[in-house]
Amino acid sequence: MQNRRPKQVSCRGRQCITSGLLAGLLCLGFASRLTAEEFFDIEVGFESSGEKEGPVVAIVTFFARRDDVHINEQPAPRLRLAAEQGVLAYDPPKQPPQPADPANPKYLDLSQPVRFEMSWAEGAPSGVQAVPATLTYFYCSSREHWCRRGHIAIEIPVQVPGE
Repeated sequence: MQNRRPKQVSCRGRQCITSGLLAGLLCLGFASRLTAEEFFDIEVGFESSGEKEGPVVAIVTFFARRDDVHINEQPAPRLRLAAEQGVLAYDPPKQPPQPADPANPKYLDLSQPVRFEMSWAEGAPSGVQAVPATLTYFYCSSREHWCRRGHIAIEIPVQVPGE
């Protein structure tokens, strides 16, 4: 029986670069399919005193789909209202970034909602409104040892009190 050597693959110049780029893009496409929506369900609500001068609180509740994926305390989840909405006024708290300690990660308690305190915008139209916003947060897998940034467009359903 004759010994056969495995076929060697060689490439030169552009052929190698093209093959490498194609393989890299395929891997990148696979990695980008894992999104925050695969790990969390998100519910958005609000609380209000029922008066135009009272505070408004947007409430975001995260529900984890996997036990090993957590939302980081630092950096804290951030909410950004759409500039054109004209219903809510929100000034995000100015928090200095805390250095992360990889040996001792801290995660949000998902049994408690995340609260964003805000107020009614000047001249907000009364009635039911849907306020577009963007929610950004960081989440990590303790089992697989990776972290990612979650970024999702949401709508905050509000009932603006009448004059």
